[in-house]
Amino acid sequence: RNLTAMGAVISTFLRKWIQSLVQHLNNSDYLAGMLAMSMMGVARDAASKLLRLLMRWISRRLWVTVRLEEKDAELVSAWLRERPEVHDSTRLWLYSHATEKGNARTYEYEPELER
Repeated sequence: RNLTAMGAVISTFLRKWIQSLVQHLNNSDYLAGMLAMSMMGVARDAASKLLRLLMRWISRRLWVTVRLEEKDAELVSAWLRERPEVHDSTRLWLYSHATEKGNARTYEYEPELER
């Protein structure tokens, strides 16, 4: 019962506050313009963050990193070349680079994307 009464009071207060805000915005082009400009900044930042999250999600679905020892990398490379869909060596590229610690090498496989 008390929660219902409190909800009604808060609802009435918010409704009056919003009506007052709308009335002030209708009376002042400056306030309406400033509100619109600040909302555009918020919308721009939200769209930028959403696009960044979408691009990160897409890149995680497209690329997979596999770390192999040198012997395993050679075996995988040979196995991939035997596969009918990648038997052409121009479509298969296995390269290595030093890890951040510098004590090991990372081997990565990159298929060439068809255009």
